[in-house]
Amino acid sequence: MKIKTKKLLLLSLVLFSFFLLILNIFVSTRIIYHYQVNKISTNEKVVMLTFDDGPQTTADNQILDILEAENVSGTFFQVGKTIEEGLNNFNQAVSDEFLSLEKRILTGPSFSWIGNHTYSHNRYVNKQKLAVAELNKTHAILEKIYQDILDLSINQELVPTRLSYLQYFNGMDYISEKTNNKYFIRGYLGHDYKEEETGKKKILSEYLSHLKSGQIFVCHTRNYAQEWLGELIHTLKDKGYKFASFNPASPSYYKNFGKLVP
Repeated sequence: MKIKTKKLLLLSLVLFSFFLLILNIFVSTRIIYHYQVNKISTNEKVVMLTFDDGPQTTADNQILDILEAENVSGTFFQVGKTIEEGLNNFNQAVSDEFLSLEKRILTGPSFSWIGNHTYSHNRYVNKQKLAVAELNKTHAILEKIYQDILDLSINQELVPTRLSYLQYFNGMDYISEKTNNKYFIRGYLGHDYKEEETGKKKILSEYLSHLKSGQIFVCHTRNYAQEWLGELIHTLKDKGYKFASFNPASPSYYKNFGKLVP
């Protein structure tokens, strides 16, 4: 009987430990996804175009040419180090080009916007303190840009944040608390960043096959965008879609359609 009792106790301990493990995974997963948003909750036909990894003056200006011609907004998630190096470049002509780009994004007719895409585009798994430091550093850079160009004081809700590589991991609650970010913007990620290797046809197919109301498309600051972006916009318009913006001054401000949800 004693041996049988010990076996039952051991089995109970194993089952209890397994239950705790599953519970921990479940809770951790809920915590992770609590801080991620992937779409606008809406029944209206609306999408959002976002462009990561800039600023890059040639590519971003080409993208803006298309957005402005089509009367469509975009959100440019920019890397803090690249902003800093561009605006502080020893070559005044280069510095002026970067400043002109930022002004065009924020004050141009497309009602576009700039978001935080970390400082160095790093991977932050097990580096939560580094993520906090970089996000806060880039936010400070963006604070100055918005103040200088729009005379606007910003907060983390007004200026969206997206982690590099759309990362999510345990510790998102810590990062959220220390950076005052309620959530981090994700969305559907295609392979446009591989440019010619992916090709126009596949890029368009990927985005259109994931089309739904409220979708946030994750695109990239690349020269190749001029090959496919215009056609994507035309196709979406033909299907009756509008284009939401993070710019609160835009008639297509996303909050006019719904709220951001996982």
